[in-house]
Parts: sequence; C-alpha cells; structure tokens
Amino acid sequence: MANHLLTFELSEEADELTIFGDPAGLRLLAARLAELAAKSETQSAPGAEQLSASVWGGNELSLQPQGADTRLIYHVRVIARPAGKLRP
Repeated sequence: MANHLLTFELSEEADELTIFGDPAGLRLLAARLAELAAKSETQSAPGAEQLSASVWGGNELSLQPQGADTRLIYHVRVIARPAGKLRP
C-alpha cells in the first residue's frame, strides 16, 4: 500500500481532469516527469512513464477518490516525444 496520496480524477462530463496529491504524491509525480523529460532529451524514440493503482498492479496512484462527482482513473500513461519530433 502506498504511503502517499496521488489521484487523477475525471469530471462526470469527462471534460476535466483534476490531480489530487499530498506532498509525497506530488513529489513522486514530479520525479517521474523529470526522469521522463531527461530520457526524452537523449533518445530518438518516444518514451513513456506509467502510473497505476493497485487494481492495475501498481502502487503509484491512490484508490481513495478526493473529488466530488468525479471518477478515478486507475492507469495513467505519459508519453514524451523527443525534441523536434512533435506531430504537426
């Protein structure tokens, strides 16, 4: 079980994403994004970072919803495209 809070939650209309986190959870997210950015600067292929809740086999995301009228997202994948390789 994770000892931090980090959730990604969609609004009922699925048009708004809210990220909830305590200091430890936000540091985890920031570290993962920083690592991904650093890797993408030295690689020619896209890189990916995945965060998931225990129901998806991970321990990065929490299972306690924090928002009102939101749905938890259990798996988040962040794709980094190498500099200069963005889609038009």
